Amino acid sequence: MRDLTITADQLTWFRLKRSGLIKPFSTAVEAASALGGVQAQILSAAGIALVNRVEGFTKSHLENLLLSDRALVKLWGQRFTLHLYSSIEWPVIQAAYARNRSWWRRSFCKNGGSEEDFEERVKMSADMLRERGLRGMCRADLRQLPMENSPELLSSWGGLFAELVQQGLACHGHRNGSESIFVHREHWLPDLDWQPPRQEQADLLLARRYLGSYGPAPAIDLAYWRGLSLSAVRDSLVSLGNEVVKLRCDGKALLCLRSDLDELLAPPPPRRHWPLLMLGRFDPVLLGHKDKTWICPRLYYNRVWRPAGHIEGTIIHLGKTIATWRYKLNGPGFEITVYPFKRLPGVVLPKIRTKAKNIARHFGIPPQKLKISLAEE
Repeated sequence: MRDLTITADQLTWFRLKRSGLIKPFSTAVEAASALGGVQAQILSAAGIALVNRVEGFTKSHLENLLLSDRALVKLWGQRFTLHLYSSIEWPVIQAAYARNRSWWRRSFCKNGGSEEDFEERVKMSADMLRERGLRGMCRADLRQLPMENSPELLSSWGGLFAELVQQGLACHGHRNGSESIFVHREHWLPDLDWQPPRQEQADLLLARRYLGSYGPAPAIDLAYWRGLSLSAVRDSLVSLGNEVVKLRCDGKALLCLRSDLDELLAPPPPRRHWPLLMLGRFDPVLLGHKDKTWICPRLYYNRVWRPAGHIEGTIIHLGKTIATWRYKLNGPGFEITVYPFKRLPGVVLPKIRTKAKNIARHFGIPPQKLKISLAEE
């Protein structure tokens, strides 16, 4: 039997819709769960990702969800980068990523330390976290422990705290100025039912979730999103069995969930009716696929995916990226600069202004304080 075939418009519309960019999610927690996490290396970028997917979402909502309600939790997850996850799904995230041997562990052992020495430092830090309760620990506290000749364990990019998070012992808590404070899981979420599933079960759940939110997609895209080898994700896809259907788009082989077929095969509206999107830096849509030509012409890849892993904010019109953008909070004002790939159609600027007002409101900036400028092409 020949594989089903879908059009490029069906593929793009389905992916944008499932990402919450066509029909918003009810809550930020629902969004984080459906997307398998929202990248939060830059917390404000995570806020913009959520304001694009949850109506009326503000910076104060994000702070409340992280620090008061604690319905979201900030952890190192896929590709060993910081993400916001639904707190109740922390056990699944921990089970899925506990297999990864961190750079800090590898560096410690490479520089003469042993696995036993490393684990001893983890235990000392975890014990100290338990003792300090909600006060938590920062890197200055780690320096009180015997960490001689172990500078990598104090790294501002993670260090020993990243290992504690990976083992499910700690998470990001409050901040002290620019310093991150880490708190033991038992104090931060004392009522969390901590029963991580087996790794295979966690992988299966994330594979299913990926295809439901980022599919249809090839196996290599799931591996890219997870930060794993292709062989590491194949078992999960095989285990999904008849839940998965093979199809093709523009000659490329893709996988999708059988339960999504009816929605996927429905004809999307004409592209002229698609909404303009103003995605922030590191948006989940820009991190979900190895091949990005479905949403950005290859000619402009290096305008969006920049050196050192930086990903620009993007403006998407008629389903394709047409510009990047950056913002600056200037006192009471909010300044946005748009960098078009080529001359923008006349209908685009009013739509950008509407989207920009929503983003300004997220930061508590009134629309009249918004300024938008176009950079030279």
